[in-house]
Amino acid sequence: MSIEAGVVIDNEGQALFWHEPQNRTGGSLPDSSTLWDVLWNNRDNISGFAHSHPGYGMPSPSYTDITTFAAVEAALGKRLLWPIISGDAIAVFEWCGPGKHDYQLIYSSRGVRVFTPSDPPTRTGSPDIATPLAPGPTTDHGGVPC
Repeated sequence: MSIEAGVVIDNEGQALFWHEPQNRTGGSLPDSSTLWDVLWNNRDNISGFAHSHPGYGMPSPSYTDITTFAAVEAALGKRLLWPIISGDAIAVFEWCGPGKHDYQLIYSSRGVRVFTPSDPPTRTGSPDIATPLAPGPTTDHGGVPC
């Protein structure tokens, strides 16, 4: 049986801390005081938190994931990237506003890009996920909401 795991990612895209609590399962990744200490003590040097969803297929955030994203960002006072990894795909989510739970897919390993910096999505309706990925960087995040 696969179980969830997470990793704090620094501003250079490197693993800063692996979060693998003993009470994690195939459907949950509980937080811990150790994780919060790492997030808080490194808040100026983190760009995101990735976690796994066991199984295969394009991962998407659960309601618990979305509310956790919002709570962590509110506590740290900054926006982060939220990669979710399955057995065969990666999806990266980011706050796009205007509501506190308005997170959108900004990158998919399945060969689609939600937007390009010169053509951001509108804030209404579904994101356009039909644009093929161009070579090179997948997004110009720069801390700017999509």
